[in-house]
Amino acid sequence: MQIGDRIKAIRKEKGITQTDLAIKAEMSRTYLADLEGNRYAPSLNILQAISKALDVKLSDIIEEKVLEGK
Repeated sequence: MQIGDRIKAIRKEKGITQTDLAIKAEMSRTYLADLEGNRYAPSLNILQAISKALDVKLSDIIEEKVLEGK
């Protein structure tokens, strides 16, 4: 799973719209949509803003979780 996919999954899990997340992370909704669509590689500053807005650790966004038992 790519970073954009993880951002989208966490956002949806928390019930936050793209618009609300974009406002909280101080970026445009279209840029956020492009990140979630894996069209851009976000900078560390952008990832930090998104993790803060989602109230998750940065590692939750950037690290691929290994499924237990696989």
